[in-house]
Amino acid sequence: MARTLILLAHPNLKRSRANRLIKDQLLNIPETVLVDLYEEHPYFYIPVAKYKALLKDCDHVVVQCPLYWYSVPALLKLWFDEVLELDFAYGTGGDALKGKSFFLSMTVGGDKEAYCSEGDNRLPLSEYLKPLKQTALICNMNWLEPCVLFGAGLCSDPELLEHAQRVQTLVRDLTLNGYQRTEVQP
Repeated sequence: MARTLILLAHPNLKRSRANRLIKDQLLNIPETVLVDLYEEHPYFYIPVAKYKALLKDCDHVVVQCPLYWYSVPALLKLWFDEVLELDFAYGTGGDALKGKSFFLSMTVGGDKEAYCSEGDNRLPLSEYLKPLKQTALICNMNWLEPCVLFGAGLCSDPELLEHAQRVQTLVRDLTLNGYQRTEVQP
């Protein structure tokens, strides 16, 4: 049994230095299963029963993805739509995810200053993440503080490695120790 299911969703991982490096850091954490959604499901067919079984058996769900037009990549959205069904993930009898942790690790192209009332995006990133948080909460999951890399495309290799190792440490701690993040992103 894997304690943590890691869902990686990047439509072109070969072109993403940050997400590719984070994936590499997450590959060998004990008691985890990492699924690269775009690699495994290039034709957007989601084997729902497979993921329901994985979700039932895990304690934590980790999502690694870039921010795509103020949301998540399309295949990840489809995964949520198809797998997190009524009476499985929520609703009457829908308690398969109750008490499990939801941890989001996200890369963002813009810098942190772009995500405020005076910035290009007019709102803080937390506003754009509300649908993900609400998804976790409606499924009775524990929403953990996200780990975000702003300015992902402009980071130096050492900065990217430091962030990827931070994500690895957070996921390892969550998986092996049930670590609940309480820190706030700087």
